[in-house]
Amino acid sequence: MTSVKIKLNQSAIKKLQQQLELQAGGNTMPPLTRDADKMICCLYKEYLTRRDHGISKRDSKRFTNEYFKSDIVLSKWQYTDISDTKMELGQKKYLHVYIGDEFELDDNAIVYMENRFKNDLTEVIDIVSKFIP
Repeated sequence: MTSVKIKLNQSAIKKLQQQLELQAGGNTMPPLTRDADKMICCLYKEYLTRRDHGISKRDSKRFTNEYFKSDIVLSKWQYTDISDTKMELGQKKYLHVYIGDEFELDDNAIVYMENRFKNDLTEVIDIVSKFIP
């Protein structure tokens, strides 16, 4: 019997753990700061609203930075805070952030939010309304 040694760096180990959790039906996503949690809740609320209005999944997941001007919670944030929080969500695989001002919700983030909020839009709206001073 031959043994094989494989060297994995930290990034490869983390990626492998995430894949195993997803295959096992786990819903483990990296923890978020409070600001990132607020942002993902607002984005998910908008995603659900778009879906309720008959917009395709592909288009409902896509956003531009213009969205932040219209959101009642996020429009009060400074641009650098929005940018930093968006990058955090991108690094933790909740968003795909593209060059320019476009980004989209990752499917894993949608699954995470679906499992977090079982009652869909009404529960998300309730949470987001708590962010409004």
